[in-house]
Amino acid sequence: MRTESETLRTEWERSADELEAGQPRLGQFPIPGLVRRLRRLADLSQRELAGRAGLSPSTVSRIEAADLIPSLSVLQRLFACADLQLVVVDQEGRVVQPLREAEWGRDGRDRRYPSHLDTVVSPEPHEWWEQFGLARPPPETFIRDRGHRDLIRARSEWDLRAGKHRHDPMPLLPEEVEERRKFEAERQRRIRETPVPDWPYSVEETDDIG
Repeated sequence: MRTESETLRTEWERSADELEAGQPRLGQFPIPGLVRRLRRLADLSQRELAGRAGLSPSTVSRIEAADLIPSLSVLQRLFACADLQLVVVDQEGRVVQPLREAEWGRDGRDRRYPSHLDTVVSPEPHEWWEQFGLARPPPETFIRDRGHRDLIRARSEWDLRAGKHRHDPMPLLPEEVEERRKFEAERQRRIRETPVPDWPYSVEETDDIG
């Protein structure tokens, strides 16, 4: 049987859901409620928050009343007043880091390579790979085959987090699969071509000797 406090909590949640139904949101959270929360955390009145954020008191009031949708820069200024910051998180609550770029992440016409693909950095002549007798990498700009890209990423994840994936089979690249196939074919060929030795005794005679 539900207690009185549980019943009141349910009614309160229902009323809050109705009030927040049409309010502008930041992700899944209503913006007016977030602003009220930061004011509570920072112990600021609307006028005090507006002064710290460089806004007019009426602007803060309209945001909390859901009459004004603040810009991203305004939200950042408001949250900064309570030592809070906006971040992007995934479904598990992990912060999503920005994809950084460097000068060699663009082609000769200063165009960025596709962000959803992995860039293949082409070193300059006489760099480290020549010292180890390696051939120069192919002059690719990015891996166009998404399946091949995903295999490389999975292999890298498997190598870097051995403890997490110690019970998982190692992801194999296509060339590794082909190499193993050839190795197994050669092993089977040698088994077939290896002559069977002529034993001096039959199975029955060997049993008698034992």
